[in-house]
Amino acid sequence: MKNYLLLVSILTLSCNSVEKNLNNNTPLYYRNLNCYPKEILKNKVTTFFDETRWAMYCIHCLDTCKFLKKVNIKENQLFGTLDLRFEKITYLNDTTELSFCFYRDTLRCDVNSISSLAGLTSGAAFKGTKDSIIYYLSRSTIYRIMGRGAKNRYAIPLQPEVIAYIKSNKDKLNSWFREEAKRRKIIE
Repeated sequence: MKNYLLLVSILTLSCNSVEKNLNNNTPLYYRNLNCYPKEILKNKVTTFFDETRWAMYCIHCLDTCKFLKKVNIKENQLFGTLDLRFEKITYLNDTTELSFCFYRDTLRCDVNSISSLAGLTSGAAFKGTKDSIIYYLSRSTIYRIMGRGAKNRYAIPLQPEVIAYIKSNKDKLNSWFREEAKRRKIIE
């Protein structure tokens, strides 16, 4: 029994461990990207968390993350290979907003590091307890409203070209994105 309690304690601590970024103004992020942040568990919004991450990866996986010259990273990367880390949860009446940010290792992909920020989604919102995204967040002052049409990744994130990308790049994908694609039976 003592060994069992010790194991549970160790697993709980490892999921709750956080690491500060070099800049103290940036949010905390979680080392083990397969654990839920405390505030997500506490507020019982794990489905919102997973759906937001999945949608953001599907929307941007084929987009190129172009780094600014001052960052000194020569090779650009596709967003499907980068980490997507939780930043914060915001409540507006009966709407829940979850904010995330892409990272390359410890470099936060924001206005200070990338030039391709203009169309980048930074989170999603949910109404009440429904697990359908009602709109997307962006870093600008304009919120991205859900689009319409079968070929719109904001309306239907898992488009045929996204499926093809996932299948042909499964070894290069971010580990969470790859595991989620397996769980959703897109790849084996």
